[in-house]
This record gives sequence, structure tokens and C-alpha cells, in this order.
Amino acid sequence: MSFKDYVWDKDFELKGYFSDSPGNIASNDSLSGILHYTPQEITLELFGEFPDETGNSFGFSKDLEKIYGFSSDGNVLILNTYGKTMEHISTPGFSIIKYGIEKFKLYNIFYRKLENFHSKPEDWIALIDKLEKEEIMEFRFSFEHIEEWIEKSLVTIKHRENKDIFESSINDYKSTKAVINSLKINFKDIPILHSSYTTTSFRSNYYINFTPADSETKKFNDFYDAALKFNEFIEIISNVPISFTNIEFLVQDVLIAENRIPLIEGKFFVQHARKYKKWNKSSQQNISLSKLDTDFDQILNHWFDKTEELEFIVKQFSKNLHGDLYLEDQLVDAIRNLEVYSRNFQIDENGKPRELTLSKRLKELFTSIDNINQDKIFPKELDRKFFIKKLVDTRNYYTHGDKKENHPKLITDFHEMYDTKVLLQEVLRYFIYKELGMNYNL
Repeated sequence: MSFKDYVWDKDFELKGYFSDSPGNIASNDSLSGILHYTPQEITLELFGEFPDETGNSFGFSKDLEKIYGFSSDGNVLILNTYGKTMEHISTPGFSIIKYGIEKFKLYNIFYRKLENFHSKPEDWIALIDKLEKEEIMEFRFSFEHIEEWIEKSLVTIKHRENKDIFESSINDYKSTKAVINSLKINFKDIPILHSSYTTTSFRSNYYINFTPADSETKKFNDFYDAALKFNEFIEIISNVPISFTNIEFLVQDVLIAENRIPLIEGKFFVQHARKYKKWNKSSQQNISLSKLDTDFDQILNHWFDKTEELEFIVKQFSKNLHGDLYLEDQLVDAIRNLEVYSRNFQIDENGKPRELTLSKRLKELFTSIDNINQDKIFPKELDRKFFIKKLVDTRNYYTHGDKKENHPKLITDFHEMYDTKVLLQEVLRYFIYKELGMNYNL
């Protein structure tokens, strides 16, 4: 596999040599092994054991938080383990050790252009030290449904007599640019169009590109945290679970024949769960990047500026999208999210939270929705007052564990639970759209 082919949603293996210290990566003290990657589990299988402080290297499983590697195709690996060995298999004269890997970075390096690098132990130590500083020039990521969300075509169709001609329009592509002011990060969408002469077809990829707005580099985690928060933004506005498909970054570039090319580039992987849901083009067309257009900069900054107030709500919303929770838990989360929204955003004239009962909070939220969207969200036959009583009883019962007879309006029918959960999630999305300055369309 080439470096570009290692992505989040595809299983792969990396064979190479691994060490417990940077200086031993390319020495005889390293151990051969295989890194097994699947989204749900990442494991490192080593053939042999690392020596302990006394030099003993048999019958002893060394607990490590970090392992360094050099793959068979020349890439450098820095792996973060869960701290302990998963499995230790000993046979006479031979051992196999397995480590559970939480996350890792894979680096593609143009060794010939590295200054003063001669593959000596001190050279590897200096190189790893540079990588572990995690100073990043550029950060790119893609996610499921990114093409549908961006909604900018890279191909034009020209109709001729008795045939259609497909032509690349990548040179006319207009990237959307924005600045996340609170983080000092530049945003830009970037397309890549792959053409095949053998099959006469096109294949497109899209990326979100982050660069520092106020310096040459930023820490990896600054970019990664911003990417996570951006994915949550897509989840909230689309009501679709979003997972990364690729994360790559540039550590350093080099000028060759008036062209800047990567000197050190990396990819990042972490163990994670994936849940797929189809993107509904008809109902989600108004949230695409092409439709948001000139409003996107303002919407994006509203999202990041209100991170603290929205954090609890977003985490609960995302948990319900990705998880397989009991329906009762999903319903209680939906009620609680509206309660938290009311507490954080519907404040008094002095900017302080108001002490209100859940019943009053829900009533205020429901009545503050404009008439057009009230008709879209709530069924016409719904008795709003009785509905609020049912929500209060349901929240109180599942939160406090009281007797059912003390909550006569408790929702128990599973069909009603599901319909109510969906309705409340739409109410929440209406208000989040409002906070972001977006037009809500059900």
C-alpha cells in the first residue's frame, strides 16, 4: 500500500521493526512485528520481548505507554498504547507479545533531504524528538458524506449529438475560505480529481484544510480538537453520524526546483466506533457548503464561539447518533438537552440563568418557535399542555427511579417514545440553527 492508501475506514497491516526507545528503531535491538489496524481495534504483535532494566528479555512483559516503529516501506511510527500488554505467549526460546494501541501516527519522510541525517541512533533520536513536538504546518481531514455536504461538482457534462461528454472542471473550483477567529485557524475546502485513462472515469476526493492564521505552525492537538468540533457541527446540522475517513498533516516541507514538496508528512489513527447513516440529499440540501456560501464564515464562528454553552448538548446528541442506546435513554437525553439549552441560552436581562421548572422551560421553548416551523414540527392534534406533563413525568421517572404510579403521564409505548424523541431532537436543532444564524428547514 502507498502512504495515501492508509485511511480510517479500511483495515490494514503494517509490518516492520519496533523499539521501546527512539535510538533503537533501526538497530539490532528492535523487534520485528505487525501492526493490525481496524477501526474497532488496533493491536501490535511483537515477535520477542523488550529487555528490562537488568537486560533480561525473556519471560518478562514490559509495560509501555509508547512504542516507536520503522515499517517495511520506510515509514516511521509513534504508537500510544493502553499501558499494559494484552497477551503474552511464551514458548521455549520464543515469545509473542501483543499490545493494545489507543492511537498512532504514521510518518512519510523524504530522508535524502533531511539535514545531517545518517541513520545513526542520535539521528533517530533527534528526528523523533522533532516529531514529538507535534508542530504542524497544515492539517487536512475528510469524513463520511463530505462530498454530499460540500456539494460542488468537479465534472461538467456537455451534450453533443447522440452523446454526453464529461469534462473536468477542477480549474474552475471555488474553495470556500473562512477564519475560525477564536482558534486563529484558516478553513478551506480542497478537491482532488483522479482520472483514469484505462476506464475513462473520474473519481473525486474532498478535504477540509486547516492552517495557522497567526503563525507558521500550530500544535497537532489544536488542529485535531478543531476538526472534532467541526465534525460535531456537521452532525448537528445534518442529524447524521459523522466519522473521519482520513486525517493527514504536514510537519515540514522543502523547496525543490521552485516547488514546495512535503519533507515530513503524517497520518493519524485512533481506535473508534463507526456508524453509517445515509445522507438524505433532498432534506439536507440547504445545509451544504455551496448553499451556505457567504454565510458560512459567520455560521462557523458562531459554532466555535458557543462551544462551552453547547458542549453538553452536542456530546449527548452525538452519543445518541453513534451509540445503540436504549430508547428510554435516548428520550431522556432529548428532554435533558432542551432543559440544558434553556438554562444556557434563555437567560435574564442581566445575563444570568433563570430558575425555572422543567415544565416552564419546555413551554417557553415550544411557544417561542415561529408559527411556520411550529406547524412543521408539532402534529396538529398534539395537546401541548398534556404533552409537556408527559415529558416531565418521563424525565423524572427515569432520572430519579421513583415508582411508576407516582408518574401517571409516563410514556411507556415504544412507538410513542421514538416519535417523541425525534420531535424533541428537531426542536433542539431548530434552536441550534437559530444560535448559528441559520435558516431552519425541516
